[in-house]
Amino acid sequence: MIQIDLKFAGYFRKFIKEKKEYIKVSLENPSAVRDILMNFDIDFRKIKVKPIIIVNGHVYSLDYIVKDGDEVILMNMMSGG
Repeated sequence: MIQIDLKFAGYFRKFIKEKKEYIKVSLENPSAVRDILMNFDIDFRKIKVKPIIIVNGHVYSLDYIVKDGDEVILMNMMSGG
């Protein structure tokens, strides 16, 4: 069993109903971040916001295969001036 902490930040917070900072996710098999997020009805082909995937403090792609104990943060690119 693989367990990860998943956090939705910025734009992506609207995809979760829970008001918790992190969601505990349990997986039977190793999975890509993209596949995990499909359970939250996020279709990246339809949204215009490019996601940033941060795992344990490092940036990865949606194809990253999670490992037990990973902290995964999904956030959008921020800009300002």
